[in-house]
Amino acid sequence: MRKQILTSMIMCFLVTLIFTTGLCGQASAKQIKLKVVSFTFLDSLENKMLQLFIERVNERAKGELFMDLIGGPEIISPFELAQSVSKGIIDVGLNSTSFYPGTVPGAEAYLASKLSIQELRKNGFHDFVIEQHKKANLYYLGAMFESVDTWNIFLTKPVTNLNELKGLRLGDGTVALPFLKKIGAVSVTLGLEESYTALDRGIADGILYPRLLIPQFKLDEKLKYYIEGGFFRNDTSLFMNLNKWNSLPKHLQKIMQEVAISLEKDSENFANKVDMDIRKAMETSGVKKIILPEADKKKMLDLIYQTEWEQAVERYPDFGPELVNTLR
Repeated sequence: MRKQILTSMIMCFLVTLIFTTGLCGQASAKQIKLKVVSFTFLDSLENKMLQLFIERVNERAKGELFMDLIGGPEIISPFELAQSVSKGIIDVGLNSTSFYPGTVPGAEAYLASKLSIQELRKNGFHDFVIEQHKKANLYYLGAMFESVDTWNIFLTKPVTNLNELKGLRLGDGTVALPFLKKIGAVSVTLGLEESYTALDRGIADGILYPRLLIPQFKLDEKLKYYIEGGFFRNDTSLFMNLNKWNSLPKHLQKIMQEVAISLEKDSENFANKVDMDIRKAMETSGVKKIILPEADKKKMLDLIYQTEWEQAVERYPDFGPELVNTLR
């Protein structure tokens, strides 16, 4: 009898041990899933490098971590994306800094820099951006689609000089507001997904946006003119909820950082090639180039950058002057 009881106890112990070990093994092997949202639609060119980043991270993580790109502005507006990631509603976001200056102060000034990503890593701006994102409970991973002088002023009707922009309603993501005030234009805050409807209904007479967005969002159906003289840069910042980042094992953090850095140069090369293709596409679709008098063109570009730097210094007196010196 004692032998039977002892045998039963041993069997119970072994079953419990096996079951517990199995559960522990399952828990340790549980995959970490990260939900990713982009500020633009999934088939857009800005997402090509993001998709490559996700693919490489997933491959190197070997099942420990899985990044899932679940959608774009149809899920969350670009103006709300940074806050959604900060609150943990979404794990990772890709966005333009022009859409979230209220969340990460100073980051939007990056748009006006003509320096390469590599130069900005070396001169301290990259570290500044990381710290500013951390204050908003975000971790900045890097840039995914970068090239300079890629914005233009696009219009529904032609102008012959800078003065004729006075009174026109021009859509932008708020970043060019000081410039528009200086030239007497009216700023209309528009998200990417709202632009076509705003132009169609006459709410806006034009927009200030990167060239690549024009054919992608079929805006060339409404915008038939653009002013020659590119400014600002394509910028797409990839960031993650800071709490989620801190919860990742160190080796997974390292993988994500290494992949982001490795893609930076490819990102610039890809973006520059895309820009050449976009110019050709605009020409094919009948978007005409407006060449302002040389004095007006110089005044326009000088004002765009001057007002951007002044805004940074005025808005952020504690660090604005140093920030501008870093970016120029």
